[in-house]
Amino acid sequence: MTLYRPPGTDTYADTCLFENIKEIGNRPDVVLMGDFNAPSIRWNDRQTQRSKYSFNYRLLTTTHEVLLKQYAFVPKRVRGGQQARCLDLVFTKDPDGIDEVQCLPPLG
Repeated sequence: MTLYRPPGTDTYADTCLFENIKEIGNRPDVVLMGDFNAPSIRWNDRQTQRSKYSFNYRLLTTTHEVLLKQYAFVPKRVRGGQQARCLDLVFTKDPDGIDEVQCLPPLG
């Protein structure tokens, strides 16, 4: 499944996304990837400084609940004076299903 979650997405849409993640997360062969716009998650140690009601915290806990592990660790989006962030994420339960994750330049 691929997705794009725009910045400023409303809470209802986020809740629907989490329900979909829980539903597809029950499958053993799922790969979920896309731009989640969740910049404050530290995926290497599965931490965020955001509140438990934030999208970042809820994404972290939801993917953990359904045993999805995140495999894209290359910060990619950098704009004038900002810190590099890893917004494009790749989740799966099966690490053998991912050979290599590459971050390539944008198409446009």
